[in-house]
Amino acid sequence: MRALVACVVLGALGGVARAEQTQTIKAPAGWKLDERQSAAVSAKLNEVGHFGQPAVPRLAIANADVYVAPKPGIVLTVTLIGGTIGDQREASARAAVDELHAASQRAALAGTGIVEEGWQEKVDPAAKQIEATLAWRDTSAKTSSSSRLLIAGDATNLMAATGECFASDDADPKGVADCKAALATLDPGIAPAQRVALALAPTGARPTWTASTPGTAMGSGAVPARMDDGSRAPLPPMTVPQEGRATDRRPVYVGIGLVLLAAVFWWNRHRRARREEES
Repeated sequence: MRALVACVVLGALGGVARAEQTQTIKAPAGWKLDERQSAAVSAKLNEVGHFGQPAVPRLAIANADVYVAPKPGIVLTVTLIGGTIGDQREASARAAVDELHAASQRAALAGTGIVEEGWQEKVDPAAKQIEATLAWRDTSAKTSSSSRLLIAGDATNLMAATGECFASDDADPKGVADCKAALATLDPGIAPAQRVALALAPTGARPTWTASTPGTAMGSGAVPARMDDGSRAPLPPMTVPQEGRATDRRPVYVGIGLVLLAAVFWWNRHRRARREEES
C-alpha cells in the first residue's frame, strides 16, 4: 500500500501522525497497482461501518489498494481501516475479526460450492496485536482466497490491515505463492512502541454505541450495520485477469458419438428385418 497511508488515517482521526514512512504491505516484485479498482473498493469501504460501528462519517476511514500479477489469474487486495474506538476496544476488535470470518459466508450467498479450508485467530501479547487468517475455495467458480488480518491500537485508535490473495485454480503457481508470501509483510501502521495491549471479546460480541460515543451524532440512535440487515453496500466486483480459454468441445463430441451409434443401431435392425423378409 502507498507510503504514509497509516499516517494520513491517524491524522484524520485525530491521532498523532508519525514522521517515518510505513507500508501496509510489500507487494511482490513486478505486480502493478490497479488505480481504478483501488479507488472503487476504497469508495465502497468508506460507505459502510467498520469495527462494528455504524456507517457514520469519521468514525472509521478506509483505504484499499488492488495489485494485479504479471500473469493473469491472481489479485492481491490490501485494505487499511482506522477508527477512533474509545472504550470499545475489545468488542471492536472482535467485530473486525468476525467480519473477516464472514467473508466465506458472504461468498456463499452469491453461489454454491464454497468450502472453508482454514480459519485461525489469536492474540499476540508480545507484538501487541491480533491476527486472523482465513482460506476458502469456490469449487464451482474454480477460485480460492487466502486472507490475513492484523489489528493493532494505540491509546486512541484501532487499525486493521487486511490482505487477500484471490486466484483462479489455473493461475501461475509461483504467482500464487508470491502473493501468499506477501501477506506475511502486513503492517497495521502503528509502531510497536506506541501500541497498547489488545484482547478479543467473545465471538459475536459487538460494541455498544450511544450518543456519547466519540464521533457519533448526538441523538442519532445509530446502530452497527450487520451482514444480515441489508444495510451494507456491496463491494464492486473484483476483476481477475484471465487468459483466453479454449471452448470445451467434449460435450459436442459425445453428442456426435451418440448420434452415430443410434444410426448404426438403426441400420443393423433395418438390414436384419430385410433378410428375415427375404427368407
